[in-house]
Amino acid sequence: MRVKLLKVDPSYDGPAEQEFDLAYYASLSTAERFRMAIERSILLLRLARRNAEERESPSVAKRV
Repeated sequence: MRVKLLKVDPSYDGPAEQEFDLAYYASLSTAERFRMAIERSILLLRLARRNAEERESPSVAKRV
């Protein structure tokens, strides 16, 4: 099954994009939507952990 891609400017959030998103999500089954939510949550968790590892710890400031 071929899915039509909607090419729009990333900064654009117009009605055509919203309608396309709604139609896409409505075409998914409940299991597919649930799986997508879980996969996105896992990706966000990995991203948060990776960013936390790369962050430098704050330097300790002593008051005199």
